[in-house]
Amino acid sequence: MSNQWNDDGSFRNKPIGGWLHQDHQLLPGNGVSYPVRYMGCLEITQSMRSMSFETRKAVTKQCTIIVTSAAGMRSSSTKKIDKSLTDIIKDTPDMTNAGSNCQVIIDTETIQLISLDNQRSIGLYPLNSVSFTSSGDNDLDFVTIVSKDVIRGRFCHILECGNKSSHDILNTLGQAFELRYKQFLGLAMIDSRAVGNCYVAEPSAPPLTNEVDEDKGNDNNDHKPTETPTEVVHNSTDDFGMEPFTLEGCIGAGDPTNEEWFHGNISRSQAEELLKEDGDFLVRLTSNCIGQYVLSGKHNHTVRHLLLVDPNGIVRTKTQAFNSISHLIRHYVTSGNPIHTKDGLFVLKRPVALANC
Repeated sequence: MSNQWNDDGSFRNKPIGGWLHQDHQLLPGNGVSYPVRYMGCLEITQSMRSMSFETRKAVTKQCTIIVTSAAGMRSSSTKKIDKSLTDIIKDTPDMTNAGSNCQVIIDTETIQLISLDNQRSIGLYPLNSVSFTSSGDNDLDFVTIVSKDVIRGRFCHILECGNKSSHDILNTLGQAFELRYKQFLGLAMIDSRAVGNCYVAEPSAPPLTNEVDEDKGNDNNDHKPTETPTEVVHNSTDDFGMEPFTLEGCIGAGDPTNEEWFHGNISRSQAEELLKEDGDFLVRLTSNCIGQYVLSGKHNHTVRHLLLVDPNGIVRTKTQAFNSISHLIRHYVTSGNPIHTKDGLFVLKRPVALANC
């Protein structure tokens, strides 16, 4: 466990006076909100966890300069671009919704941006997809949020804060992450290991594996990955490294959006209804982890569900690793080889096409 966290899941470097809010205010359905202006975002091409802390700070500062320059903010546009970071960040920012006045709503599950003009969501960042936040540029009152989704990739989002509220927003984010981690510790103290393609966690409750729980009373839940505490930093510049709540490697799974057998974010029960005969299969997203995929297939009149991305972000089965989800499916369909699980095996014969459902 990182020395930034106590054994009970508390953040060591929390503000001396304590957090700003009552814990219940940050629970889903409540949330704490602040007025901000969304400035735009810039793509980051490398994993934040692969960088030193100083590099992370430099990257978010550089993103702030580029985005605010594109928005015509003169105090930032006069600053020079750090050419040493050109391999890490893209040149051109995405200015969609730039300049929108919003409420940023923070709870223990998500960071959401709601437009004040039309009350529509213009950004939703699950906490387990956020890898770093900071106060960004020192000259202006900004918060930067680095988040990754399975479709677009990793972006640094820039928020301009009103009334010098960036410090309060960063502290609220720190409190949300601490509460999230404490909730995790309350579920299980986990000693985890990888066994073949089976990610086995051994709390006092029955162990979790990469195979989805077959308990029919828990129809919509898939296996949740463990959250391992690493570096979370709070100092005078208000920076937080959020690796305890991200699965950075999942993007290595590739994007199977255009594959006929990919059904997106459907529940386990919905998947089981679509699998009519032995050999039928489909791939879906699980809502419990950004970028995690589940292979659902039928064999001997029984539907099995298998997570395809291990804790290190590698697409694999028990016997083999693959470059992508599509590579894995192609291999087993073409070869006719069975996929082995702890409860038996199943064979991929017929994809259930989304277009036919």
